[in-house]
Amino acid sequence: MSRIGILTLYFGNHNYGGILQAYALQQALQLLGYDAKQISYILESGYPSSHYKVKKYGLFLKPWIRRMKFGADFSNREKKIDEFAARIPHTKTVAADTIRKTNEEFDTFICGSDQIWNPMGWQKELMLSFADKGKKKISYAASVARDQLTAEEAKYLWESIKDFNAISMREEASVQALSRYYPEAVKIKVMPDPTLLLKREEWVKISSSSRMQKPYIFGYFLGNQDGQKEEVIRYAEKKQLDVWFIGDMKLSHLQWEKEHSSHILHGIGVKEFLSLILNAQVVFTDSFHGAVFSSIFETPFFVFQRFAGGDKLSMNSRIDTLMKTLGIERSVHGAEEAEGRTAFTGEELGKIRENLALQREKGLRYLSQSIGDGKTANG
Repeated sequence: MSRIGILTLYFGNHNYGGILQAYALQQALQLLGYDAKQISYILESGYPSSHYKVKKYGLFLKPWIRRMKFGADFSNREKKIDEFAARIPHTKTVAADTIRKTNEEFDTFICGSDQIWNPMGWQKELMLSFADKGKKKISYAASVARDQLTAEEAKYLWESIKDFNAISMREEASVQALSRYYPEAVKIKVMPDPTLLLKREEWVKISSSSRMQKPYIFGYFLGNQDGQKEEVIRYAEKKQLDVWFIGDMKLSHLQWEKEHSSHILHGIGVKEFLSLILNAQVVFTDSFHGAVFSSIFETPFFVFQRFAGGDKLSMNSRIDTLMKTLGIERSVHGAEEAEGRTAFTGEELGKIRENLALQREKGLRYLSQSIGDGKTANG
C-alpha cells in the first residue's frame, strides 16, 4: 500500500476553507484505502525573512500578543481551528531545511489544493522539490489562485512541475494561462476541490448542532468590500431575518465590526462554521469555499465577486469554474438580485446533486489512477 504525504497549506492555517480542504483530501485518500498524512510544513520557513524566527522561537508568545491586541475572540477561534487540525493525521513539524526527511516516511507525495501555487507565495518545497528520485509526485487540484500568468511566472511554474507523474489544477483558467506559453500544459486535468470528494452526510457528521434560535441569513466575506455586507444587512431587514457574520480573520475590518457588533459571531470554530452554512436560510458570500459548502449542504446561496474585472490578481475564475461545474449560476452584483431567487429550483437542485456526484467520482478516480500507475506528465 502506498504511503502518501500530502503537502498543502495545512500547518498553522486558520482559514476555514484552507483547513477543511486539507481535512478532505486526507479523508478521501483514507477512504480509498491509502495510508495518508498531512505534512506539517512550516510555511514561513521557506521565506527569506525574520518572520520564521518569530514563528520558530516565539510560538508561546503569539496567543498572548493576539489576546492583548485584538481580544480573546481571535485567540479562541485560532485555538478551536488548531484543535480541529490536530485531529487530522499528520507528521511531526518540518521546515524547509528538514522536509527532505519525509522521504523516509512516504512513497508518494501529493501537493494541493487551495492556493498552494499562488505566485505571490511560491516556494520550491510546495512544488515537491524535496522529493527523492523515484518518489511519485502528484498534484491534486492545485490552485494558482490567479486568472493570468506572466511569461516569467509560467516558466517558473512549468519548469517546477513538468516532471510530475500526474498534474491537475483546480481552475480551468489556470490551465489556459499556463498552456498559453507551454502548449503541452493543455493536458493538465481540472479536478474538483478536495472538499467535493466527501459526501454531504460526511460533512454533516462533523458539523456542530445549530446554536441559533431564529431563522437567519449567513454572510461570509473575505474581501474588503464592506458595502456588500451592508447590502446583506438591508436585505435581511427587508425579509425580517437575523443576519450573522464571522469576524474577519485578517483583522482588517475591526472598525466595521465594532459598528455592527450585534451581527458578529464570536468563537467560531470549524464545526460551527459548517453548521452556520448548513442551517442558514440563505448564504451570501464572496468565498469559494463558502459557495462550495452551500452547494454540498443544498443551502441557497449567492456569490459576490471579490475582484474587479481585469484585475491582474483576480481569483474570480474559482467561482466561475465552480458555477460551470455545478451547472447553475448564483453570482450577483448586489443583494437585491436575490429577490425572488432565494430558494433553489427543482432544476437547480437536480443539477447540483448530479454534478457533485460526478465530480466526486472524477476526483477519486484521478487519485486512484495517479497513485496506482507510473505514467509521467499526465500520461
